[in-house]
Amino acid sequence: MIESKSMKVATAQEQDCIDTMADFGWDLKSSQEINVRESHVEYDQSVITHENYVKLVFTRDTAMKNYDEIKQLEATYSNIAYNQPDPFELKKALKLMLFLIFPGVLYIINNKKANAEWASKMQSTALPARDKAKSLVNSAANGEN
Repeated sequence: MIESKSMKVATAQEQDCIDTMADFGWDLKSSQEINVRESHVEYDQSVITHENYVKLVFTRDTAMKNYDEIKQLEATYSNIAYNQPDPFELKKALKLMLFLIFPGVLYIINNKKANAEWASKMQSTALPARDKAKSLVNSAANGEN
């Protein structure tokens, strides 16, 4: 039995894809470059979209020797090779982390600063006031003026 698979790839990746698929027993049946340019109006503005890729169609004989093992190896390869993290997604994640972490860092810095100011006021004003009040209370209790 013959199975087939079609893929869209960037024009620059065409030969690499063909070579990789051949490693898993696939034969190139057809290659077609798609170059579509469309324009339309959205919200009173002209919008132009452009698509350029190569559509590759492969076939493979399921009766080939070691087919099951080759198919499993292809699945292992594909699960890793075709799931590379998108660098733009990584940048978005970093921006999100900064957005979420930065306010927390600012809070910690401001809180640390506020605590330092509080400690300074405790030493310079509150504790002397308490000591003075304690002295006055003790004087009053002892009948002193």
